[in-house]
Amino acid sequence: MKVVQIIDTLEVGGAEKIAVLLANLSEENGCKSSLITLLNSGILQKELSEKVLYYNLNRASKWSFSAARKFFAFIEEYDVLQIHLRHNLKWVLFWGSILGIRGKIIFHDHGNTPLPENFLFKLWKNRIHHIIVNKEIYLNKSNQFFSNTYYLQNISKIYPPNGEFKSDSSLMRLVVVSNIREIKNIRFSLQLLAKLSIQQKVLLHIYYSNAEPEYLQKVQQEIQYLGLKDIVSLIKGEINPQKFYWQYDLGLHTSHLESGPLTILEYMGHGLPFVSFDTGQSIELIREVYPEMIVSDYAIESWITNITLISNKRRGYYSSKLIELYNRNCSPQNYYLRWKNIVETALH
Repeated sequence: MKVVQIIDTLEVGGAEKIAVLLANLSEENGCKSSLITLLNSGILQKELSEKVLYYNLNRASKWSFSAARKFFAFIEEYDVLQIHLRHNLKWVLFWGSILGIRGKIIFHDHGNTPLPENFLFKLWKNRIHHIIVNKEIYLNKSNQFFSNTYYLQNISKIYPPNGEFKSDSSLMRLVVVSNIREIKNIRFSLQLLAKLSIQQKVLLHIYYSNAEPEYLQKVQQEIQYLGLKDIVSLIKGEINPQKFYWQYDLGLHTSHLESGPLTILEYMGHGLPFVSFDTGQSIELIREVYPEMIVSDYAIESWITNITLISNKRRGYYSSKLIELYNRNCSPQNYYLRWKNIVETALH
């Protein structure tokens, strides 16, 4: 079986991580596996197996006919085209309507909202196999635009830490892993930290790769305004923050809207307790077991109550159970088998 993952870039993000993961897993399990980026490579290219064929189209314009011809010449030999993200699907379908597509099309939809109507989607409705990562969207049949739909929960590869956790009762060490965008609500984590710092000694590390310039400026201004510059560090460009999760007592996830998120799965895989806004599928794994890790509003006192409860029990209380939950639900081999079943259905 010949499978190609298609995405615009391999900069750090949830969809990009899944594209790399699937390229590597399919190669490990005997497929001829490739990955093509439409615009540019990105730091996650380093995570691709050397045995995965990688090609960067380096497309200058979405209207470039020469770029489209190169792309379709590259994918001609593949049985399955797995396209990540909606804007990339639109581009492939537009040029596919002109140049033709031989392989089966699997659209891996990382969106948090139902798919909007689109002329190209209608035109290709019966040829698209649609993977939905948001279970609520999948279960609402009115959201299922394409004829063939599947639910596939995200997972995240867990990398070993480069140190060992040591408890420090004098200091609460917090971590946020997120691109700095308005929807991620990073400023709320700063306001939360300011309140916590009144009660105890705290620090916060924020790992990010990409940022909306205007929102990054707001975050930096908030740090100054709240007097947090000595206890907040913005850490840019670290490809694998997981290596450092052993340093922290608690993770935070304050985003308004998510389909995953992969960060929550990474926290779990490292046994790092966290507090998250109630969004996405990942937290369903802990909802019944550890409801104190989920907050359904942005009232700072609600977050402080849950953080205090978890902090009093300490990381060691949660660690092994979180790792067990992750391993039981998110093993790469089980994920590959679920994905393979979708692919085989598409091929038949």
